This record gives sequence, C-alpha cells and structure tokens, in this order.
Amino acid sequence: MNCKSLPRIAIDPLKAKEAVALAYRNLESRYPELDLESYAAFSKTGDRVSYEEPYFQRRNLLLSFAIAQWLQPRPEFLRRVEEGIDLLLAEPSWCLPAHNTYVRDAPALPVPDPDRPVIDLFAAETGATLAIIQTLVSLDRPLQERLETELEKRIKVPYCSTHFWWMGNGNEPMCNWSPWCTSNVLLVFLLTGGALDGRYLSDKAIYTLQCFLKDLGEDGGYPEGVEYWTHAALPLVVSLALLKEMGCEEAEKLESSAKVQSLLDFPLSMHAGGPWYLNWGDCSAKAKVGDVRILWSGRFFPCEENLTTDGAHDGLIRYLSLGTYQRHSETQPPFPYYHYPSLGLSVWHKEGWDLGVRAGSNGFSHQHNDLGSLILYRNGRPWLVDAGVETYTGKTFSPERYTIWTMRSPWHNTVNPQDGEQKSDGKAQVTRSDVRGFEGIFDEAYPQGWKWRRAFSIDRKISVKDTCPQDSVLTLISQTKPEIEGRRIRYPGLGVIRFLEPVAAILEEIPVTDTRLRLAWEGSLWRLLVTGGPFSWVIEPTDGR
Repeated sequence: MNCKSLPRIAIDPLKAKEAVALAYRNLESRYPELDLESYAAFSKTGDRVSYEEPYFQRRNLLLSFAIAQWLQPRPEFLRRVEEGIDLLLAEPSWCLPAHNTYVRDAPALPVPDPDRPVIDLFAAETGATLAIIQTLVSLDRPLQERLETELEKRIKVPYCSTHFWWMGNGNEPMCNWSPWCTSNVLLVFLLTGGALDGRYLSDKAIYTLQCFLKDLGEDGGYPEGVEYWTHAALPLVVSLALLKEMGCEEAEKLESSAKVQSLLDFPLSMHAGGPWYLNWGDCSAKAKVGDVRILWSGRFFPCEENLTTDGAHDGLIRYLSLGTYQRHSETQPPFPYYHYPSLGLSVWHKEGWDLGVRAGSNGFSHQHNDLGSLILYRNGRPWLVDAGVETYTGKTFSPERYTIWTMRSPWHNTVNPQDGEQKSDGKAQVTRSDVRGFEGIFDEAYPQGWKWRRAFSIDRKISVKDTCPQDSVLTLISQTKPEIEGRRIRYPGLGVIRFLEPVAAILEEIPVTDTRLRLAWEGSLWRLLVTGGPFSWVIEPTDGR
C-alpha cells in the first residue's frame, strides 16, 4: 500500500494570495509555549483553556507557513515550518489533557506517558496535519526521518496494536470520535505509505464506521446535534472517500446507503435562516455547521455563504480551503415538516415559523435534560431559544455535568415541578407528530409520580397545551426581553404569548458572560418563569401572518 497524494483541487488564486499574505504577517509571531504544568492543570482544576489554546495556536501558525511554502517557496517560510514541526515532535503527547486516559470515561491522567501514546481526536488530527505538511513541503532528510518515526510511534503502531474505545466494540455506543479519528488516521497511513496490508487497514476502519452508524436511525437524524454533525458526518465522508481510493468495496456500499445519504441531509432540516439553527444539547444556535469538506464532496448545504473555509489547526480543511467549488443558491429547507423517529425529534418550517421539539431520551453524548423543549424562530429571528453550552471544563463531561445550568431542564423551554427537574436518564413518548402539530408524554422524564403532557398545533399562530399539576413552572427562554402585561407576554418585534388562564410570571435576566455562549448571544438572555398549571397558551406573531 503506497498512496502519497492529496485530493486534487483547483486552487483559487485569490485564496492562495491571501494564504501567502497571512504567512508574511505571521513571520515574526512566536510559537506558543507548552509545558507539563499547564497540561496537568486540567486534572487539578478542570481548566482546559490554558493548554488547549496554545496547543491549537501552534498548529494554526505552522499550517499558515506550510501552506505558504507550498504555494510560494521562500527560505523564511521553510525555516518557520521546520521550527514548528520540531516543536510538535518534541511534545510529550499530541493527546489533549482532557482525553489522556486509556479507559473510556475514566478520569484523565495528569501527565502523558510518551511510551504509551493515546490516539484521541487531536492526536489523530495532528498526525494527519503533519502527514499533509510533509506531502506538500520538501523537508531536509533528518527532519523528515524524525517526522516519519514519530508518526509511526504515535499513530500507526498504536492504531494497529491498541484498542481505543472509539474504534468500536460490538454494541457499545459510539459518537463522533469514531469517524473523526478514523479519517485522520487513514490520512496518516495513506500519505506516508508503508508496508501495512491495505485490506487489514480498510477492514479495521470499516468496522469502526459500522459501529458508529449502528447507533443512528435509518432516518438520518444525528443525536449529538447539528453542530457535532460537522465533526461526524463530514469525517465519515472523508473516511469513505479515502477507503474508496484504496479500492474498498464496502465503502462504496456504505456511502450509497439510505442511512448515510439521509445523515448527510440532516442540517437542511435544522436550518432556521441566516446563521441560525435549531439546536439541542451542546450545539450552539449559531452553530459552526459544515466546512469546506461538504463543498469538496459536492453536497448541497444550507447557508453556504457562512460555511467555514478556514480550518485553523486542521490540515485537510486548510488545504481544501484553497480550492474553488460550485455553490448552490437554495438556502431554505425544502419541506415544511421533518420527523426523526430515532430521536423523537420533529421540526416545522411553515407560515414564517421555524419550530422544533425533542421527545426522545436524555443521557446521550452531548445532550442536555431538555425533553419537550420548544425552540422557535419567527422569520429567521430567535424567539424561544436554547442557550447551548458554556466553554468546556473538566465538569462538562463528568458526574457533575447535570449541575451546570445550561444542562438542566428549568433553563429550557419546558414545564417542571416547582422544586424538581428532568432526570439525566429521562425518556419521552411521541403520541402524534405531523405537519399540523405534535403531542407527547413526558412523565418518564421526571421523578416518579409527576406527569406532563405537551401538545401544540402550528398554523398562522401556535397553540400550546401543557397538561401538568397545578403547582408547576413553565420556563420560557428568549434573547428578546419580554414585557409582562397580565396574561399577555409581549416580545417586541416578534409578537405576543397569550395565556388563556390566570398565571403569575416573573422575569429573570441571565447575563451572558461565557466566551462560548457569547458567540451566539450578546448581552443577556431572559428567563420567564410562569407558575400555575395546567397551561394553555398561544403564540401570535406581530406581523399577522
């Protein structure tokens, strides 16, 4: 097996000029320092930023020089490339501190063991990035040999000799790690060549991809949300393309399967206009959905003018971003109603509304306790929203996850007991979902004995009925500050929510201070707490449509 070529692209002259100019601007920039003390900080305090930020900056800077050296060779670019590679090869591990473990979901070890490399998302990405750089840039022989030795030690040998959880194991649930790691590992093998039997590599990779796909429904719904779809479906596309290059017939079958084709269309149904997406779990409302890989694959994508073309620390994306691609003009979801039975997820795009509700199960990767939560946009403007997730820390993926406010049902558009909330293993049941509306039962989402049913119809207005005990609390989260006028809640510029029975409502401000949340929300979010129950309420737009 010996393949040393990257996918062919038609280079865009303007993009190439910008890439070279970027490298010139960066010439005096220093590569950030990395040390074991900041690596160990995650185990001590849960801080991910102090190590991850310079880690990714190193790779970003290195790629800027490597791309420029490939496009317009200059001694000063080559010097900075060699300097950056030398630093990466000297790192004790390419694995992030938060992922430094040999057992799935076990606490991360404080420092890496260079003799037992862990292949996590970004060790695999670093390996692929270095393999791409050595394909594009002519390095001096000693550095080239060191690079090949480290790729062998950190990627190739561990991949063949160690079972990492993301490789798949029977019915064990997988997540976006499986295709993401696989695509980058395949790039390392295919770009650096070697004597490994291609059939062994393809069989191993196909097994991992099948383990990933087994957890998805035939309907193509992606349980980790539309943002994480980018880090699952697109690496799947890359993996299958690389495997087809190897002559793998099973890759052809997987790519043409109804499940994969439906999966690739999933973001279409989640698009709410402009930069907005219907978001659940750790997904942002302004999701960074899709990148140049979708254009490279020739797929249609909503909101293509906002596709990410600068992959920063991802070598393949940075390379593909130099190409020219045919874009599509369609920007709206083509159907008024989508239903994903595998997720209990229903979405409507009709009468100026973009509305979604999830009624499956809590507890999946990257999910929140948000069963029954309505997410609503009016003519491309957010009305009832999901905050998303704050900057990741050690707490985010730990037993304390569901103590974080963004994960809890009282901070979603749900109904809860006055002193209670949804369980992290809660379940819901869809009893009706069609183009006209929805009915669902959410009793199993809460501690035993508390019952909630939600039903709504959608037309020019949305009529909602929440059947629940009298001492309940309905939460409504918005970006627009509402004005309480008795039973009427006015949202300036959007419309009103009108309650049919007497209710008591109080308003809380949620200042948005977290860096990650501020990517979607400026200033504050607003939490309206409506007490009473059962609740009957109508959402009426200002524009009268």
